[in-house]
Amino acid sequence: MKKYNLTYCISALFSLLLITSDNLIAQVITEKRIEFEVTDDSKYLYSKIYPFGAAGLIIYKKENKNNIYKLEHYNTDFNPSFQKEFELPKGFALTKIFTNTEYLYQLYEDLNENFVLYRFNASDLSFNKAIGSLPQKSTLVAMAASGDFAYITLNSNEGPLILKVNNESGNSEIIPISAPAFTTEDLSVSSIEVIESTGDLLIYYTAINKNENNFYVMHVGLNGKINSTINLTAIVGFRITGISANQLSEDKFIFTGTYMTNVATSDGIYICKTNGYDIDFIERYKLSELENFFSYLPTPEEQKVAKKNGVSGVNNAADWYFMADHSIIKVGDNYLKIAEAYYPTYSVDPTLSFSGFKYTHVLLSMFDNLGKKLWDRTFKMETSYNPLEVIKFISVKIVNDEINLLFSGKDDIFSIAYNLEGDQLRTDKAPLKVDKENSYIEDPFNKITFWYDFNFIAYGYQTFRDDNQYPGSKKRTVFFINKITYD
Repeated sequence: MKKYNLTYCISALFSLLLITSDNLIAQVITEKRIEFEVTDDSKYLYSKIYPFGAAGLIIYKKENKNNIYKLEHYNTDFNPSFQKEFELPKGFALTKIFTNTEYLYQLYEDLNENFVLYRFNASDLSFNKAIGSLPQKSTLVAMAASGDFAYITLNSNEGPLILKVNNESGNSEIIPISAPAFTTEDLSVSSIEVIESTGDLLIYYTAINKNENNFYVMHVGLNGKINSTINLTAIVGFRITGISANQLSEDKFIFTGTYMTNVATSDGIYICKTNGYDIDFIERYKLSELENFFSYLPTPEEQKVAKKNGVSGVNNAADWYFMADHSIIKVGDNYLKIAEAYYPTYSVDPTLSFSGFKYTHVLLSMFDNLGKKLWDRTFKMETSYNPLEVIKFISVKIVNDEINLLFSGKDDIFSIAYNLEGDQLRTDKAPLKVDKENSYIEDPFNKITFWYDFNFIAYGYQTFRDDNQYPGSKKRTVFFINKITYD
């Protein structure tokens, strides 16, 4: 096996300034960079990055010719601190990932529904391992963790299920999901949300038949016990298509998301406050009432492809849009909702196939403590790629009564700031470039993701020729990580 070379670059690579006619508005600095040589048998052919804020980051690698996996931990200065190597039986593949501020969870599964679940401590890579079997002919929906437990939600022939795994002991149990007057075929798990402030878990699922369309919320505490299961549709009185939450106390929640009044159309957004099985307030706002919400429609070519090939539910502007809801943020006595609008894209080559979700714009809405909308704003967003799963690109920081929103595009980092009254204070765009002297570089950036404070990680694969270091050499490929500070 060939050995790989590691180039560790401590000094800054570049500093770029974005200047307007009036003043200096943005600065992007690459503070650190590490490179790993990629060869035919290199571990870095299969690499992933898991950022853990100020605790550093983890690089995940897989050997090319066997089932050896390796995790390497680096601090925020890109100094290596810990590494862990482990081996899986043949036939296992990584199927689900979950991270929080402390742990990395990786779920591996084989074709026979056997699984191995690892929980790695992000600070020292110590780990627990659980081994078991999933129900036959089940489909993984999502995975999350809270307290000592990991929760794997599945849809199966027996209906939706929750597999609860004890991270310490490795023991697991199945929690069935049910709804009165509905059969298991009527039920489906939608998503899981972990409440950041409390660690409690909310499992969202639907119950749909010819007569009813209900949306349920199962509340699970840190101890792994089910606190309550409520039919939120029965409480609010309309059909729910999207949801996120903020926990105010043990049994009080603020919910927000999207709703519909018929099967095909997403009509607007809602906000409500529940107290156990009761409701304190509820307000709804149509998408047509929001500022410039329909200014970012799919192109005519995209609409033509979808309609021509029988994509269902594409009749008007609202049908195109879905929203990735952030957990609602309490700001003083008010509540801030942030949602990223997206729509599915398709290609025909030669048959219709899903090409990922295209994100178009961001919605900000501020509500008072009774759900009355104080203001709403939308702004365009550009992303570096169309993900195959729904994710969130926006990072949010509220500092000194300023709402700062940061996200990365293919070639730029964007920053937009509003005050608490909804006035836009500034909008910045700083270009990202790599300019190595006497080097020819292909694919300079693959992905950029938020790390901590105003720091980002840019990572991926670069191919270039460096005649200074490798005179007359062929192209050279590296897996790289850049620490980028946006100031």
